[in-house]
Amino acid sequence: MPGVLRRTPIALGVVVLVCALVYLPMLGSGGLTMTEGHRAIPAWEMMESGEWLVPHLFGQPYLRKPPGMVWAIAASSMVFGQTAFAARMVSAVAATLMALVAAGFAGRWFGKRWMVVGGLAQALMPVMWAWGRAAEIEALHALGAQLVMFGIIDLARTRRSKGGWIGFVCIPIGVLVAGLAKGPSAGPCVIGALLGTSMVYGVRSGLGNWRVWVSLVVSMAALGWLFVRIAARASVLEAEPITQSVGAFLWEPGRLVQVLTLPFAAWVSALPASLGFLFVWGPNARRECVDEQSRQDLQTARALGWTWIGAIGVLMAAGVSNPRYALPAASVMPMLVVYVLAANARSMVPRRAQIARVLSLGDTRRWFAVLMVLAWVFIGTVEHRTRASSGEASGVRLGKAIAAEVLDGSIPTTGRRVRLGADHLIEARPEVLWYAARAAHRLGVDLEVRWLPGGLTDAAGFDLFAVRSDQGSREGESFGDMATIFEGQVHKYGFRVVMPLVLKDR
Repeated sequence: MPGVLRRTPIALGVVVLVCALVYLPMLGSGGLTMTEGHRAIPAWEMMESGEWLVPHLFGQPYLRKPPGMVWAIAASSMVFGQTAFAARMVSAVAATLMALVAAGFAGRWFGKRWMVVGGLAQALMPVMWAWGRAAEIEALHALGAQLVMFGIIDLARTRRSKGGWIGFVCIPIGVLVAGLAKGPSAGPCVIGALLGTSMVYGVRSGLGNWRVWVSLVVSMAALGWLFVRIAARASVLEAEPITQSVGAFLWEPGRLVQVLTLPFAAWVSALPASLGFLFVWGPNARRECVDEQSRQDLQTARALGWTWIGAIGVLMAAGVSNPRYALPAASVMPMLVVYVLAANARSMVPRRAQIARVLSLGDTRRWFAVLMVLAWVFIGTVEHRTRASSGEASGVRLGKAIAAEVLDGSIPTTGRRVRLGADHLIEARPEVLWYAARAAHRLGVDLEVRWLPGGLTDAAGFDLFAVRSDQGSREGESFGDMATIFEGQVHKYGFRVVMPLVLKDR
């Protein structure tokens, strides 16, 4: 890299610019889709209700995930409004922060000349593009896990020096971010880092490092206190919160093959950065240790490699089969790219140096340029198709249809207020009803949507019901004798909005 990029402000500025070019273009295009509504709508309800401890989804306490992402989207929405852009901006910022963290530690561990490489290798990981541009919890969770892993490794590297305060600060921040985003899901990364540092630096520097444990215990105690507050608040609410067991993601019959192949799937998902993982092992890597700096570099790289192995091993032992959950562990891979390039520039044996040059397309800048182009291709093709499945269009049509029924008197109301109950449709695509409520409001009708988990047939006091009608749900069978005022489709889900006949005859 040119000498000017060795200056920290310029290097970080380049990383931020590249992140902006990858994570900001068309970030707000298309409505909420997939499970984005389950993250964004509770944040917007939180802003309107003032209930900040327990998120609600259409009036129902919703604690399937900790409230960290909901709080972050609410904060973003205070600046950018209640929009898809604001909801997705949280992940874009998280992805950018991950790149800056990678740049900072690359400079700290391998030398300032490699800051840009570390930052760009993280920013341009294809596995990050989807999560860094979606209102999902993955990027925020990965940021927290990255901080914890890098903090543990840094404390192991500096066990006998006074320079370990950076790791001491990163660990509690990472624990809080990861824990508030996804609960204990970062646990495998923590265990992996403790095992990885013990393998390379010894047990006293890894599992026996008191600075690591003090930082972990204090931060987990703070996180536990916050969760107790949330639980106490939830216990006094009228409705039972919607929760989700961690066991839903673990061992299940029929997933043995996927669990056994998780390491390969996780490694592939982290390409091309994970190619650096191949250079850390073997006698040639040891032969390249020609001085103290190269020896330290190899130790750091192997600590990173063992951290990934340990994290994946814990995920396998828990029965995790989806490589998506290996995303946090993948944040160590860009640092291995830095190691390969640093070794190549200094003392890599000719055969390995030739392989490294081929894998980097002959020049690191060319490699990054190709990844940048591929990121834009992803945005214009894969992401465009995904966002085309948003329920926004169906929701707007539904809202207009309900408003028309109210305004012409087909739905008798008091003060143009309509109550709509739903269950399976909210589970599948809640954004449909959120966009419907907004569209009806613009036409002067107050459409109040309420989630009625467990069934709609016994619900009283509702003017309308939204029911799934596709083959994946049998919910609509109980509403065959009700008048249908709207039918719609979102992605693979069909639905209809029905009105009790007794109401229609009034």
